Amino acid sequence: MSDVIIVGMTGPTGAGKSTVGKLLRQRGFSIIDADKTARKVTEKGSPVLAALCDAFGDDILSEDGSLIRPALAAKAFVDKESLNKLNSITHPAILSLIEAEIASLTEAGKTKIILDAPQLFEAGAEKFCTFILSVLSDMETRIERIMCRDSISRESAVTRIEAQKSDEFFLSHSDFVVYNNSDEDALIPQIDELMEKLGLKNPNEKPEPPQPQNIIVPQITTKKSGRKPLLIVAIILVAALVITGIALMIFGSNYNEAINKSVAVIKNPSVKTIEEIYPPQVWDYLIKLYSDIDPSIDTAEDVINTYLLDGTNEISGKMYDDFGTDWAIECEVISDEALEEEAISKISADLEKSTGRTMEISKAYNVYLFYTISGADTSDGFLNFTAIKIDGEWYVAKQYAEIGWKLSILEF
Repeated sequence: MSDVIIVGMTGPTGAGKSTVGKLLRQRGFSIIDADKTARKVTEKGSPVLAALCDAFGDDILSEDGSLIRPALAAKAFVDKESLNKLNSITHPAILSLIEAEIASLTEAGKTKIILDAPQLFEAGAEKFCTFILSVLSDMETRIERIMCRDSISRESAVTRIEAQKSDEFFLSHSDFVVYNNSDEDALIPQIDELMEKLGLKNPNEKPEPPQPQNIIVPQITTKKSGRKPLLIVAIILVAALVITGIALMIFGSNYNEAINKSVAVIKNPSVKTIEEIYPPQVWDYLIKLYSDIDPSIDTAEDVINTYLLDGTNEISGKMYDDFGTDWAIECEVISDEALEEEAISKISADLEKSTGRTMEISKAYNVYLFYTISGADTSDGFLNFTAIKIDGEWYVAKQYAEIGWKLSILEF
């Protein structure tokens, strides 16, 4: 841990911490999002959610028993007493998960970590941090951002701000401060100066490519035994990631084959479109794997119909729920680097080891890009993937430490 830098990033609501986090991710930091961690501890049926109902009432739950976050916020952000009540319930569980995420990143060799935690001090999470960074912004800018972000009134936005700590508190408890009163371009000099003060980067150097983001992999329960082999998780990535599969529309590039498969999966989930995401050698292996669990499985079509199609249709439906039918994609390629022969040979060897099949890779590229999906909603972020060409077809390789390289349509 001595060589690991953990920067606790905090600040009041509406200050623009997510934009600062994006710029730091571009410069090689891994991000732990405490808000996402908070969502995990308040999942349906969790002890924390039960305690929140006791404290704030059962009307914070939807009909299916999941948390209605706007309803909880309306009750918890009315005054400091209510906010303290919320924090006392959620923070101990959040701290435990944050500690586990830090351990996981450091074990994976990550040495630059941002802990994005609006409630850093309230939760006591500053104990994990090497330095504290506060992101601040003027009051009027924050009010406008909160109103736009959460679709609430000016009065409600002001109430939320007044329930939190003052700028003076953050100034007196921070090692570094970034002011986010304008756009992203105005932030870059401050971020470069921060990197220099941390001794991590000359601000005049070209930023490092962004690191892959984390994803949430849906769980699968098999019909016979409840086993969830890692390769089942690998293939269900297709369902988990089709939403961003369209973001690979680098028109005119060498990856159109893989892109077209991704588009087909999201537009028309079917046996045909799902079967096309893997080469025949991998399907041979998957059929054997599933048939060991379920004797009724004999073909790729059996695997898809029994285990994959429902999940893919569900994710496809969510795509349209989030973005509507008239969505658009914009992508900016950051880098497109051909892999050396040694790296390609390593991928080939790992594929053969994990599937028992020989698949000769003719070309391979590491690709980094920034994407925006816009429609009824908007989502953006970075994608990092390794495109590999096998038998004239492009696929995307993802490495799992336990089982080597697997093929999926894309990865975050």
